[in-house]
Amino acid sequence: MPKARATRIAAKIGQGLAIVFMIVGLFYNPFLVFIGAFVFMAAGQEFAATRSAALMDGKTAAMR
Repeated sequence: MPKARATRIAAKIGQGLAIVFMIVGLFYNPFLVFIGAFVFMAAGQEFAATRSAALMDGKTAAMR
C-alpha cells in the first residue's frame, strides 16, 4: 500500500478516535477534550505533510 494512502487511513482513524475522546471528555474529564483536539489537529497535519511529500516526489526545482 502506498505511504500516502496508509497515512490517510491512519489519520482518519486517529481523527475518529479523537472525536470520541472529545465527546467522552465532555461528560467525564474535560482534559480529554484538549487531548482529543490536539490529536485531531496533529493527524490532519501529518496527512497534509505526507500528501505534499507524495505530490512532490520525483519533482525537481531548477534555478533560472
